[in-house]
Amino acid sequence: MSRLSAVTRYSSPVGLVLLWQIACSVNLLSTRGVASPLQIAVTGWMLVRDRTLPFNLGVSLLRAGSSLGLIDIQAIQIMTAAR
Repeated sequence: MSRLSAVTRYSSPVGLVLLWQIACSVNLLSTRGVASPLQIAVTGWMLVRDRTLPFNLGVSLLRAGSSLGLIDIQAIQIMTAAR
């Protein structure tokens, strides 16, 4: 991958995050509903420092996995009933 294509590839996501932060900083976006990237980074760093990130991440993955499992079961039931 050439250097120019790498810059092009990452410039859009970085630009969107910068716009998001600016919008939060000048109160175009309420940080009540949508946290700013800086708030997310600070909270993430605090979770890493106090060693609660692995537990919280595990709980979130468990919730997502169980929801996906329930959706799969319902989809199989619907497909079976449609036959």
